[in-house]
Amino acid sequence: MGHEDKYISVMIINKAKLYDREYVEKILIISMSIVIRDKHIGPGHSSPYPLSRLAPKFDLVNVQEEIESAGRMLNAVSAAKLEMLAKQIQMLQDEAYKIIYKAQEDMNLHTAECGFKKRPGGVYHLYGRENGSLYFSLVSPAEWEYRNPHIFIDSYLLNEDMSWTRVG
Repeated sequence: MGHEDKYISVMIINKAKLYDREYVEKILIISMSIVIRDKHIGPGHSSPYPLSRLAPKFDLVNVQEEIESAGRMLNAVSAAKLEMLAKQIQMLQDEAYKIIYKAQEDMNLHTAECGFKKRPGGVYHLYGRENGSLYFSLVSPAEWEYRNPHIFIDSYLLNEDMSWTRVG
Protein backbone atom coordinates (compact mmCIF):
# COMPACT_ATOMS: atom_id res chain seq x y z
CA MET A 1 0.00 0.00 0.00
CA GLY A 2 1.17 3.48 -0.85
CA HIS A 3 1.26 6.46 1.49
CA GLU A 4 -2.29 7.52 0.51
CA ASP A 5 -3.66 4.00 1.09
CA LYS A 6 -2.32 3.98 4.67
CA TYR A 7 -3.89 7.36 5.31
CA ILE A 8 -7.30 6.14 4.14
CA SER A 9 -7.05 3.01 6.35
CA VAL A 10 -6.07 5.00 9.44
CA MET A 11 -9.04 7.31 9.00
CA ILE A 12 -11.40 4.35 8.70
CA ILE A 13 -10.02 2.64 11.81
CA ASN A 14 -10.37 5.87 13.80
CA LYS A 15 -14.00 6.12 12.73
CA ALA A 16 -14.51 2.42 13.52
CA LYS A 17 -13.85 2.94 17.22
CA LEU A 18 -17.13 4.80 17.41
CA TYR A 19 -19.19 2.02 15.87
CA ASP A 20 -19.71 -1.70 16.37
CA ARG A 21 -17.48 -4.35 14.74
CA GLU A 22 -19.90 -5.23 11.92
CA TYR A 23 -19.93 -1.64 10.72
CA VAL A 24 -16.12 -1.51 10.77
CA GLU A 25 -15.85 -4.51 8.46
CA LYS A 26 -18.19 -2.87 5.95
CA ILE A 27 -16.12 0.28 5.99
CA LEU A 28 -12.90 -1.70 5.44
CA ILE A 29 -14.45 -3.58 2.51
CA ILE A 30 -15.52 -0.28 0.98
CA SER A 31 -12.06 1.17 1.51
CA MET A 32 -10.47 -1.86 -0.23
CA SER A 33 -12.73 -1.40 -3.23
CA ILE A 34 -11.65 2.23 -3.41
CA VAL A 35 -8.02 1.16 -3.50
CA ILE A 36 -8.77 -1.47 -6.14
CA ARG A 37 -10.60 1.09 -8.29
CA ASP A 38 -7.60 3.36 -7.93
CA LYS A 39 -5.43 0.87 -9.89
CA HIS A 40 -4.77 1.45 -13.58
CA ILE A 41 -7.30 -0.19 -15.87
CA GLY A 42 -6.26 -0.45 -19.51
CA PRO A 43 -3.29 -1.39 -21.67
CA GLY A 44 0.11 -1.33 -20.02
CA HIS A 45 1.61 1.18 -22.46
CA SER A 46 -0.87 3.85 -21.30
CA SER A 47 -0.21 3.36 -17.57
CA PRO A 48 0.90 6.47 -15.66
CA TYR A 49 3.23 4.29 -13.57
CA PRO A 50 5.30 1.13 -14.18
CA LEU A 51 3.25 -2.06 -14.10
CA SER A 52 6.19 -4.42 -13.82
CA ARG A 53 8.65 -4.50 -10.95
CA LEU A 54 11.35 -4.67 -13.64
CA ALA A 55 10.12 -1.52 -15.36
CA PRO A 56 12.19 1.64 -14.90
CA LYS A 57 10.97 4.10 -12.35
CA PHE A 58 9.23 7.20 -13.74
CA ASP A 59 10.43 10.45 -12.29
CA LEU A 60 9.20 13.90 -13.15
CA VAL A 61 12.75 14.69 -14.26
CA ASN A 62 12.71 11.74 -16.70
CA VAL A 63 9.34 12.78 -18.08
CA GLN A 64 10.54 16.38 -18.48
CA GLU A 65 13.69 15.19 -20.28
CA GLU A 66 11.57 13.03 -22.58
CA ILE A 67 9.31 15.99 -23.39
CA GLU A 68 12.33 18.20 -24.06
CA SER A 69 13.89 15.50 -26.26
CA ALA A 70 10.66 15.16 -28.24
CA GLY A 71 10.53 18.95 -28.59
CA ARG A 72 14.10 19.08 -29.91
CA MET A 73 13.35 16.27 -32.38
CA LEU A 74 10.18 17.96 -33.61
CA ASN A 75 12.02 21.26 -33.99
CA ALA A 76 14.77 19.58 -36.02
CA VAL A 77 12.29 17.76 -38.27
CA SER A 78 10.22 20.91 -38.76
CA ALA A 79 13.33 22.96 -39.53
CA ALA A 80 14.48 20.38 -42.10
CA LYS A 81 11.08 20.40 -43.81
CA LEU A 82 11.00 24.20 -43.86
CA GLU A 83 14.53 24.30 -45.26
CA MET A 84 13.50 21.92 -48.04
CA LEU A 85 10.48 24.13 -48.81
CA ALA A 86 12.73 27.20 -48.88
CA LYS A 87 15.02 25.51 -51.42
CA GLN A 88 12.02 24.54 -53.55
CA ILE A 89 10.70 28.11 -53.38
CA GLN A 90 14.12 29.42 -54.43
CA MET A 91 14.22 27.01 -57.38
CA LEU A 92 10.71 28.07 -58.43
CA GLN A 93 11.67 31.75 -58.16
CA ASP A 94 14.77 31.14 -60.30
CA GLU A 95 12.64 29.33 -62.89
CA ALA A 96 10.09 32.18 -62.85
CA TYR A 97 12.87 34.74 -63.43
CA LYS A 98 14.17 32.70 -66.38
CA ILE A 99 10.68 32.53 -67.90
CA ILE A 100 10.14 36.29 -67.43
CA TYR A 101 13.58 37.08 -68.91
CA LYS A 102 12.92 34.82 -71.91
CA ALA A 103 9.48 36.38 -72.45
CA GLN A 104 10.99 39.90 -72.36
CA GLU A 105 13.74 38.85 -74.76
CA ASP A 106 11.16 37.33 -77.15
CA MET A 107 9.02 40.47 -76.94
CA ASN A 108 12.03 42.66 -77.73
CA LEU A 109 12.74 40.53 -80.82
CA HIS A 110 9.12 40.86 -81.95
CA THR A 111 9.42 44.66 -81.75
CA ALA A 112 12.39 44.70 -84.18
CA GLU A 113 11.60 46.17 -87.57
CA CYS A 114 10.64 43.66 -90.21
CA GLY A 115 9.71 44.28 -93.90
CA PHE A 116 8.02 40.90 -94.37
CA LYS A 117 5.59 38.60 -92.58
CA LYS A 118 7.33 36.37 -90.06
CA ARG A 119 6.15 32.76 -90.13
CA PRO A 120 6.78 30.08 -87.48
CA GLY A 121 9.56 27.72 -88.56
CA GLY A 122 11.47 30.41 -90.42
CA VAL A 123 15.03 31.51 -89.63
CA TYR A 124 15.54 35.26 -89.48
CA HIS A 125 18.74 37.26 -89.12
CA LEU A 126 18.90 40.20 -86.75
CA TYR A 127 20.93 43.27 -87.64
CA GLY A 128 21.58 46.53 -85.85
CA ARG A 129 21.93 49.99 -87.35
CA GLU A 130 24.31 52.71 -86.25
CA ASN A 131 21.42 54.58 -84.55
CA GLY A 132 20.67 51.53 -82.32
CA SER A 133 17.53 50.29 -84.07
CA LEU A 134 17.15 46.59 -84.82
CA TYR A 135 15.70 44.85 -87.87
CA PHE A 136 15.19 41.33 -89.16
CA SER A 137 16.35 40.23 -92.60
CA LEU A 138 15.97 37.06 -94.64
CA VAL A 139 19.53 37.51 -95.90
CA SER A 140 22.22 35.84 -93.80
CA PRO A 141 25.65 37.42 -93.31
CA ALA A 142 27.21 34.77 -95.62
CA GLU A 143 24.86 35.76 -98.47
CA TRP A 144 25.98 39.37 -98.69
CA GLU A 145 28.06 39.85 -101.86
CA TYR A 146 29.54 43.02 -100.57
CA ARG A 147 30.30 44.17 -97.10
CA ASN A 148 27.15 44.29 -94.95
CA PRO A 149 26.26 47.92 -94.18
CA HIS A 150 24.91 47.00 -90.71
CA ILE A 151 26.10 45.01 -87.69
CA PHE A 152 25.02 41.36 -87.63
CA ILE A 153 23.73 40.39 -84.16
CA ASP A 154 22.44 36.80 -84.45
CA SER A 155 20.11 34.41 -86.28
CA TYR A 156 16.82 33.24 -84.71
CA LEU A 157 14.24 30.56 -85.40
CA LEU A 158 10.61 31.58 -84.84
CA ASN A 159 8.88 28.74 -82.97
CA GLU A 160 5.22 27.71 -83.26
CA ASP A 161 4.44 29.35 -79.90
CA MET A 162 5.90 32.63 -81.27
CA SER A 163 8.99 32.40 -79.07
CA TRP A 164 12.47 32.76 -80.52
CA THR A 165 15.38 30.28 -80.43
CA ARG A 166 18.91 31.42 -81.15
CA VAL A 167 20.40 29.34 -83.99
CA GLY A 168 23.54 31.26 -84.90
